[in-house]
Amino acid sequence: MNLTLAGILLFLALRYAKWSKWQEFYPTILYMVVLNLLYSFIVKASPLWLYKSSLIPQGLLDIIIIFIVETSMTILFLSYHPLQWRRIFLYWASWIIVFSAIEYIFFLTDRMDYFRGWNMGWSVIFYIIMFPMIFLHYKNPPVALLLSIPFTLGFMWIFDYL
Repeated sequence: MNLTLAGILLFLALRYAKWSKWQEFYPTILYMVVLNLLYSFIVKASPLWLYKSSLIPQGLLDIIIIFIVETSMTILFLSYHPLQWRRIFLYWASWIIVFSAIEYIFFLTDRMDYFRGWNMGWSVIFYIIMFPMIFLHYKNPPVALLLSIPFTLGFMWIFDYL
C-alpha cells in the first residue's frame, strides 16, 4: 500500500505539478527532505511512527517515502497553492484531511505502527503544522527555518528525545 501511494503521488506530480516552477519549489523540496532525514537520524533507534511493507526492506521504504512521497506531495502542494487567505485555509484543511485519512487507512490496514505515545491525533497536529510550514518556507525560508527549531525541539521534548 505504501508503494501504491508513492506510485500515485509520483504519477500525479509528473502529470499535474507545475514543472515550470520547479526551480522556485526546489529549496522547499530540499527543506522537506532534510527535515525528514533529520527525523530519521534522531529517531533511528526508537521511532515515533513506522511505515511497513511486506515487499521491501524498511530502509528502502523510508527512502521512497522521503524522496518520492514527500517530494511529490511538496511539489503538488505548492503547484496549486492559492494566494487569498480564505482559500489558503480551505486548501490547507483539504491537504490535512486527505493525508490524515491516508494515514488512518495505513494504520487500519497494518501498514503503519505508532510508538512512544504517538497516535493519529499527534499526526493530525503534525499535519496542521507541516502544511503551513511548507508554504511559509516557500515564501520566507529564514522564518520557516527559525520556526522549525522550536517545533522540532518541542516534539523532541514531548516524546522524550531530549
